[in-house]
Parts: sequence; structure tokens; C-alpha cells
Amino acid sequence: MFLCLVEGGLRLKTIVIIATLDTKGTEALYLKRLIEGGGFRAVLIDVSCKLHGVPGADISNLMVAEAGGFKLTGEGGKRETAEKKAEAASRIVAKRY
Repeated sequence: MFLCLVEGGLRLKTIVIIATLDTKGTEALYLKRLIEGGGFRAVLIDVSCKLHGVPGADISNLMVAEAGGFKLTGEGGKRETAEKKAEAASRIVAKRY
């Protein structure tokens, strides 16, 4: 188990998982359970392009879209959308962790 010394004590290392839960939800949740089972803190960020009913994200695709200044329509070029999602997810991780 890896621990990080912080002011006031020790804290578990955090591993961020970035996935599209609409297509890889089962796999992402399985990976999260494995990481947590290994004694780490896992944070799951959903970067799906469309609204969906798959639960389990710690940071939803709506939150990612808001951080990136775009809407979840599923429209637009794949490359452009992927770049926006990656930038937004990076911003969220940098701000929170």
C-alpha cells in the first residue's frame, strides 16, 4: 500500500480512472474495485459523449462537459470532442487532486 504524507497525517494515494461509462462501464467499475481492493483510493471520471443510465462515476460526464464548456450531444468530430473531454478531465484532476 502506498501512502502519502500530508499535513495532519497519512493519506492513501489516489488513482484516477478516465473512461466512457456508456460503452465501458462494466470494465471501468471492475477496475475501480480492483484498485480499491489493493488499498488505493479510486476516482472514476466519465467522459461519455451522450447521456446514459450507467451509474458509478465519481465525476459524471455532465460535470466534465460543464468544465469543458460543451454540451453532451454526441455530435461533432470525434477528434475535437476527444480533445475537449481530455482537456476538461485534466482540468478537473488538476483542480481536485
